[in-house]
Amino acid sequence: MDVATLNLFEFEQSRNDKPRNESSFTDLLKSKPIDVDSLPLLGMRGEVPSIKLPHSYYQSGLDKFKFSLIGRLDLQKI
Repeated sequence: MDVATLNLFEFEQSRNDKPRNESSFTDLLKSKPIDVDSLPLLGMRGEVPSIKLPHSYYQSGLDKFKFSLIGRLDLQKI
């Protein structure tokens, strides 16, 4: 029976041989120019501020989490 072994030292060496992305964490957080026309429309619904999102944004948000189990734990009453 042929059993595959995992050599962690070889695994780490192979990971270190791959080229890394040279951008730093601060580079990723730097602000990028925003096209103001692409922002959602601001409005009011009674006394509450609101925004109007296009249906495609709403649908893509649903699609992203359609297989997720989202819940809440109330640890006070256990």
